[in-house]
Amino acid sequence: MGSKLKRLKGLRKLGDDGRWVPGKISELIYDFARPLLDAMGPPRNIDDLRNAFKLATLCWNLPVFERTGNPQHQELQRQFDASLKIMPEPIASLLHQLVTDRKSKFGQIPFWVIAEVRGSSLDDATVYAEARRATSG
Repeated sequence: MGSKLKRLKGLRKLGDDGRWVPGKISELIYDFARPLLDAMGPPRNIDDLRNAFKLATLCWNLPVFERTGNPQHQELQRQFDASLKIMPEPIASLLHQLVTDRKSKFGQIPFWVIAEVRGSSLDDATVYAEARRATSG
């Protein structure tokens, strides 16, 4: 990415059973966001990086809130739909793919996340993320 973005250790998949074990959530979200980060190209500034992680977090949380009937689901869906309208088609398609990946590849992970990029520039940017247990609305 051209920056010194720090990567923390994330969940690890064990064997063929597809079971996940705890680790650093920030690395999990970084790995989940990677296709989006690659497609967007190197961020020009830290705000570009923050926006990319906001979109990735939205794609991560949307299926969780839908599945659990969380009242925030409708608002997240509106944000997602609004984001798609202003995105170039390749990025919009990629965001749809991230939601699909969340449901399939990462579907067994039952939590939603809060993620943020901290720092004042790309040189000192660090991704912080926390998991929250998904509850029914």
